[in-house]
Parts: sequence; structure tokens; C-alpha cells
Amino acid sequence: MNRYNLWDNIANGFNAANKVRDVYNSSLREDQNLSVRASNITLFLQMLSAISEYSPEPHREVISRAVDRCSLYNCTYKDLKRHFGSMRGHSPSLRSFTQTLGIIRPILDNGNKSVIDKILKIYEILST
Repeated sequence: MNRYNLWDNIANGFNAANKVRDVYNSSLREDQNLSVRASNITLFLQMLSAISEYSPEPHREVISRAVDRCSLYNCTYKDLKRHFGSMRGHSPSLRSFTQTLGIIRPILDNGNKSVIDKILKIYEILST
């Protein structure tokens, strides 16, 4: 590693720390003004995103993909929680089952996605 890369990595570390501090401080200000605050997971994902943005070049892509994957799982979890909350008091139906499959589809691998797509297509054909 030459000196230029070393100084660049140090500067990026300071930039990442500054951005993490800004995200944290903005969440503190929002907490005072809002009755609903951002979840700690969302705040943590924003901080990880800032770190991945300023990470050294060889690691940046791997870290960014991991942060994107975590964000996808977080969104899927929230959607499932909202979906199951809306089902409370109702008996499970084929429609709610297919909606659940549609919600979890983004986090599945390609083989399982194609199975879900086929199930949803069959449901669509049968329901029309």
C-alpha cells in the first residue's frame, strides 16, 4: 500500500465517521420533534451504508452488497409484520397466503423465486 492509498483510507475513515455522526445527530433531533422515531435498525442500516460508501476500494462492493441485503431483509420483515397484523381477526385464506408468498419473494434465491412465481401465476389463473 503506498502513501497515497494510506492517506486516502484515513481521510475516508474520517468522512465515514462524520457521516455516521450526522446520521446519529439527525435522529436525535428528529426524536425531539416527532412522536414517532425511526427504528434502531433503520438507523443502523444508514450508518452501515455510510461506512460502506467510504470503505477501502477492495472491500466497498462486498460491504455494499451486504448492507443492501440487510436492508432488503429489514423491509421484508416490516412488510410481513404489517401483513400478519392486518390478518389478525381474519381466518387465513388462499389470497392472504399468496400475498405472503409475494412479500417473501424478494429474499429468496432464483430457484425458489421461480417456484413462487409459478404458484402466483396458477393462483392468478384460477382466480379469474
